[in-house]
Amino acid sequence: MASTSDTAASVRDLSDANFAAEVIERPGLVLVDVWASWCGPCRLMAPLMDWAAAEYAGTLTVGKLEADPNPLSRDGCRVQGLPTLILF
Repeated sequence: MASTSDTAASVRDLSDANFAAEVIERPGLVLVDVWASWCGPCRLMAPLMDWAAAEYAGTLTVGKLEADPNPLSRDGCRVQGLPTLILF
């Protein structure tokens, strides 16, 4: 599972509780991967998110938001299908 540490190359775990602080209020670019455990294509995206976090460390923050347990953030972003990638 993704780490929430402040290590530049880690993929952050996002939730309704921390979405504003980790995405909306964070300076710079943030790539959000909205996913679900039951979504096959979502699982295929996971290595790409790890790569992006490492490759663009310091210039891009990468986070993963699990869709089902985080309806406020998911619906606020108007997610219609999974996986969804959003650049903030």
